[in-house]
Amino acid sequence: MKRLTFSEISNYSRLRGDRIIDRTRANQVRDILSYVKTSGDAALTELSLKFDGVDFSEVTVPSELSFDDFALLKALKVASDNINAFHKPQLRSDYKIELGRGLFLQRLIRPISRVGFYIPGGSAPLISTLMMLVIPAKLAGCKDFVLCTPPSAQGIDPSLLLAARYFGIDKIYALGGAQAIGAMAYGTETIPKVDKIFGPGNFFVNEAKRQVSTDPNGAAIDLPAGPSEIMVVAEAGANARFIASDLLSQAEHDAEAQIIFVSLDLDLTEKVLNEIQSLVGTLSRQTTAMAALEKAIFVDVRAKNEALEITNAFAPEHLILHVNDSEAWLPEIENAGSIFCGPYSPEVAGDFASGTNHVLPTDGAARAYSGLGVESFQKTISVQTLSKEAFLDLAPTLLTFAAKEGLDAHALAVKVRLQEAGEINNENN
Repeated sequence: MKRLTFSEISNYSRLRGDRIIDRTRANQVRDILSYVKTSGDAALTELSLKFDGVDFSEVTVPSELSFDDFALLKALKVASDNINAFHKPQLRSDYKIELGRGLFLQRLIRPISRVGFYIPGGSAPLISTLMMLVIPAKLAGCKDFVLCTPPSAQGIDPSLLLAARYFGIDKIYALGGAQAIGAMAYGTETIPKVDKIFGPGNFFVNEAKRQVSTDPNGAAIDLPAGPSEIMVVAEAGANARFIASDLLSQAEHDAEAQIIFVSLDLDLTEKVLNEIQSLVGTLSRQTTAMAALEKAIFVDVRAKNEALEITNAFAPEHLILHVNDSEAWLPEIENAGSIFCGPYSPEVAGDFASGTNHVLPTDGAARAYSGLGVESFQKTISVQTLSKEAFLDLAPTLLTFAAKEGLDAHALAVKVRLQEAGEINNENN
């Protein structure tokens, strides 16, 4: 851990650290994607055996499941009701306006035709992430879903499989890593090509998403991704044990997780450090958590304005406010993926079941990107219809812009219509 004062972090890059592009691994991803693109299922079988020790062609997904995990079913119901309630107001409608004499403009909302979900498996199958993807997708009107998740030797995690069936997903594939992203982006004999890919992953998954998103033959992606991150801002009197547990909840995610604590009270900082030392040893993923904590940064500030400056500069994925009047802070927070207000609003609530979406911008992207929502699964189409009268009214403006930008054919497209309307003759052309 590193402890700094406000004056020591005038260069805010010190909080996030340098991002070094791993060209070797990026090239490995490029090779994997190329192989999948050219060889399809044969590549998937070879790569799955190589990286996961599982033969992709032999892993079957049961067509019928016994829905007997009642605790999970109850949790899915509670969480999905909240997620649905939060996301439903995000729905947008088509609209149409008229300007002038017969100039009609419309915007149409359409769902993305086919979307792909990548759900990490392994030791921590992210059932909650599946909810965060499929619920807004269904609200958006999407109907065709492809789900890839890395298998273990026993196949797909049964809880994740149950959740997928619960939400009506039937295209489920036991496939992970960059090869899964390639399969969804380009399509194979077995896996359909999708239009947009959603979901978190490790370096190889995120790099594969980045690469296919820049390939005209690939697929769009949800958000630029980096390590998970949390920033906690706290004042004197905050519960140190609560804060320590919040910081650890992100540290156990990933050894590369970004852990930042901004404190307005020196004594509180000491208490939080002591609580972390006390609690970290109780975690089943303590090795991962301790690796993340080695890079954690604790910042002592003197006033609210310093805390806000750090917050807006860092643009955290998750921001927890352990302060007396968190609502009073909100108008001054410009950059954050999701904010958790007060001592009983832990980040874990947003991770699982409060209702907000936990797929959020990381690595400072919250300065320009929003978390996942219904609109992420939709696209808009603009429509314009001009009557003859509307065209004649607009023609002088069109010709002015065409002349200023030196676009003769643009001007021609206007003039031939003016000629047809009898507004100019060929000699004026």
